[in-house]
Amino acid sequence: MAKVKIPQQLVQTLLPNNTEDVISKDNQKKVADIAKKIIVDAIEKGIEPKKDAPSDEGSVAFHYNLTFPQQISAKIRMLIRTYKQPEGLLLFYILSAGIEKEIYVHHQITSDKSEHMMDAYLTPLGMKPRKEQLVLADAISDALTKGGVGMIEGGTGIGKTLTILANANEAAVQKGQRSVIATNTISNIQQMAITFERLVDAGVDMVPLRIVLGRNSFVSVDKLRRYLADDVIPSDVVESVKRWMKTGLLENREIDAGPPYLLSELISIFPNTPASEVVLSTDTDNEDPGFLAYKGQFVREDVYPEIVLCTHAMLAVDAKTRRIRIAQSEHDLTEELRDTKHDIASRIKALGEATDDAKRILRDDIGELQQQEDELAKEVYQNNDIGLLPMYQFLFIDEAHLLEETASRMLSDNLSFRAFVKDLEFQSDAGVIPPGKMKNIKKEAGIIINADEKDKEAGKVDLSLGVEYFHALSRIVSLVRSTKNYKKLPASLKAQIRMLQYAIDKAESPHYHFGLTFSPVKRYPQIISGEINTQPYMRAIWQQVTAAICISATLYFPKMGGYTCSYFANNLYIPERRLKTYTPITPPWLKTNVSEFVLPPANLEQALRFVPVGRKHSQETAERRDDLHKAWLNNVAEQIVVAHDMSEGGTLVLMTSFADVKGIYERLGKLNYPIIKADGNVTTEAQKVAYLNELKKGEKPLWLALGGAWTGLDINGKSIGLSDEEITDKDNVIATLIIPKLPFGLNRSLSYHARLSRSRKQGAIEVMETVIRFKQGLGRLIRLENQPKNRRIFVLDGRLRMSEYKGFLGPVMRVIYSYPKVRSLP
Repeated sequence: MAKVKIPQQLVQTLLPNNTEDVISKDNQKKVADIAKKIIVDAIEKGIEPKKDAPSDEGSVAFHYNLTFPQQISAKIRMLIRTYKQPEGLLLFYILSAGIEKEIYVHHQITSDKSEHMMDAYLTPLGMKPRKEQLVLADAISDALTKGGVGMIEGGTGIGKTLTILANANEAAVQKGQRSVIATNTISNIQQMAITFERLVDAGVDMVPLRIVLGRNSFVSVDKLRRYLADDVIPSDVVESVKRWMKTGLLENREIDAGPPYLLSELISIFPNTPASEVVLSTDTDNEDPGFLAYKGQFVREDVYPEIVLCTHAMLAVDAKTRRIRIAQSEHDLTEELRDTKHDIASRIKALGEATDDAKRILRDDIGELQQQEDELAKEVYQNNDIGLLPMYQFLFIDEAHLLEETASRMLSDNLSFRAFVKDLEFQSDAGVIPPGKMKNIKKEAGIIINADEKDKEAGKVDLSLGVEYFHALSRIVSLVRSTKNYKKLPASLKAQIRMLQYAIDKAESPHYHFGLTFSPVKRYPQIISGEINTQPYMRAIWQQVTAAICISATLYFPKMGGYTCSYFANNLYIPERRLKTYTPITPPWLKTNVSEFVLPPANLEQALRFVPVGRKHSQETAERRDDLHKAWLNNVAEQIVVAHDMSEGGTLVLMTSFADVKGIYERLGKLNYPIIKADGNVTTEAQKVAYLNELKKGEKPLWLALGGAWTGLDINGKSIGLSDEEITDKDNVIATLIIPKLPFGLNRSLSYHARLSRSRKQGAIEVMETVIRFKQGLGRLIRLENQPKNRRIFVLDGRLRMSEYKGFLGPVMRVIYSYPKVRSLP
């Protein structure tokens, strides 16, 4: 028996909502039992003791006497001789090393009940409960019971879909109310709907299910027809699309309950669909079949209890709609709520001139008033069913790490400059816009189309007074508005002109963004405008619900002493008093199925070969920067060839820019395998189809991927038709993952850049965003528990070896060293 120090980190991880100053004996025993299991696992796995683990009393929660089986005790005695440390201290070091490797996730505390709520959903499907799935279900149930907003990280493959559906059903049945499940993609909605139908078919008592999708999920038939007429598209594809346009339905649909004219179904027959040019917009004609399908979802049916499936986009638009309609109907606000809002506003205004002591008092007052406002607002929202979604009480947000980014996009307007100019040309050909004016419009459009190469390379330009493109766009709007036949223009085009005029007028506002975004492969830019603050709309979501769950495989950051979800909790504006945090649930196979995690050379001189050109090189000449970039591309391409040659299956290379994709692709001439590359003219979906087709032919493809591949790619052996039995031996769809450059700066939402610009901790925000994107990228590799244990990860960014980045990239390294087998390139 040895008395072992139990770290505070383990207690905080296993009991995140513990409020006791002194940990109860019962909780001490629970934590100590898990500490014992971690030590045993660490010894069996041969993990080196962490001799630099902090052991001061501030880092230790309590001491506990631990005993071990005879076989383990013998190994401990050998380790004592090897490391020449007292038994208690050595076991503490081994425990600390096991915690760093996240071994605790195998032994998390679950409900003591002999029968679990999930049994009623798993047994009819012939499924057995997983430890991680029960931990997840317990965390969701706890947050719902406490009326909180639970932040729950659940790794891939633990059964999140079924667990969310089960808890949504339980909440709806028990309270006789409505549960909403919001997720990020149509494919995830389809997965939810299919699982729901399986439960119903198995005899599980499920409440009714409804699907409600956002405007961007639907195709404008009129826009699609014009696109087909204007672009060169293979005739067989055109014929397939035209057949689909008649009904908006595929012959073999994934889910019968879905509405017609869905963008996802069009993409399945036309993978290169230019989504931004064919989806519904605010100016779509009211008789467009796609718009009628969208509007048809909102016929009110008072069905209680019920589950509603929707996208993040739909949830955000619903919150915006409710807030606007409440604001427009002041008589619906109670006098107490109006007074509370006024008191909050006056105190916020007073903060600017207050002393430090007065500011503390004012902030406390504001916090109490905001809590009162939330309670009063909830009553108003529940009594006024004025949103797009039917009124709901329980909310489950899947892939919650993407919600705020989606909300930011939904608060902005996106206009294809190409489509806008084409519409103006069409009206000129029809005689509505005079030829002379059209000539001037084209002249101004040319300024934007032929933008400076530096602006195109940067990818975006803010539009404001003094910017050439701003004035060119202003002149185009003025030319159109001054046309004598302006009233004869289609309503949709006039709506675009009004939107642009509004953006021009608001361009100097600190709360508004107006800009252009460029693609390196498309001639025309996109025009983006909109609000940059999502706070009012996110708060409206939390105010109206009885309880909510935010769930994702990526919500928590590793930090010294544990994990934190504060970054996402703050971005989602979750009230601190309602926030409920839980230990991240990471299934062991996400790490143990990785045979090796490879880093740049430990030797600094060799590691410098893999350092990408960035801010560190800002003082270099353009010629020198270009030479360094070419050398980096050469070194990375060489390593990709070696890694892919050794791979037992397909290789996914996650890149951060089109320019780097092009540069690497040009240097892979020695690779005798099919290469799929990101291309602005080919959608990610089309690239995925091409990659899977190569695998079906027995090839070993390599995919240079960008953008959505970091966060939304979900492919495995089932994608090429392998059975469950074949997955274990033959699923090498992605056997190797390569990340040449850490994903800095990939979040381009307006709200993110607004937060960045007004923060005094820009570096901290950037690294947190990078860690989240990095974890998401790593999550593309292993999607199923029983995949082969031959996965390999290469992270080649040489900055990981540079001393000046050590502190900055510390959270990235903590993620990396949570994997069991980490090595360096020679």
